[in-house]
Amino acid sequence: MDNKYWSEKAGGSVFISHCHKDLPSVRMIRNRMEEEGFEPICFYLKCLTDESEIDSLIKREIDARDLFVFADSENSRKSSWVRRERAYIESSPNRKSYVVDLDDTDHLSEMSERVMDSLRVFLTSAKCDSETVCIIEQALIKRDLMVYYERDGKNKILEPGELQAAIEDAALHGCAVIFLSEEACEGQSVVFRFDVPLIAEAFREKWLPVVIGNCPDEMLERAINCYLSDKAVRVGREPTPEQISAVVDAVENMLLENYYRRKADT
Repeated sequence: MDNKYWSEKAGGSVFISHCHKDLPSVRMIRNRMEEEGFEPICFYLKCLTDESEIDSLIKREIDARDLFVFADSENSRKSSWVRRERAYIESSPNRKSYVVDLDDTDHLSEMSERVMDSLRVFLTSAKCDSETVCIIEQALIKRDLMVYYERDGKNKILEPGELQAAIEDAALHGCAVIFLSEEACEGQSVVFRFDVPLIAEAFREKWLPVVIGNCPDEMLERAINCYLSDKAVRVGREPTPEQISAVVDAVENMLLENYYRRKADT
């Protein structure tokens, strides 16, 4: 993927649960993720022999992460270590996991790409809302997602033609979050004139509206000329920890749903 639309500071650590017998295939996943800026973690603790010590170390590492890839295969299903890792990972609802079928070697590269696509988030907002959006951006990055936000003070604001290219690229690689507010509606900002129509068409079910402040639904509907999704999340100008978590959870759930929807279609 062309990374020019994506923040270089993003792209986090992903725990890959696998059987060491599958290492050649797992290396393919690991290498592709490293090329795209992610930091995939694969454990093979040859130096340790005490099972309780190994178990404790792996659990601490799992507790430090939020994103996981299960390298599924006949070998991994037979491995007691992999079964224990998976059970521990799945014991927390906050951990998002993606399954890659290592037995399907013909499509392994494609599946690796699909996992990475499901870790990318495209953000757009009016300039007047950028302080609030940057708070959400940092929360998404901390959850090991790769984030693009063109108004973070480092990337230039794109012209409509460039914006369309960025949105079309992002639509192939993750989901979009549109931030909406009363101030932006009243000013008829670029986010309503260009971003919303392009994103609604390009992303279809893969976009999430986040409403900042007390903007009435009627104003939002008039401004964006489309029905406000029932997936919308509302936050304050200074989002509370609970509101930030609600946005992050909604984004992660949408990414996970998109991944498994695409997986089922192939």
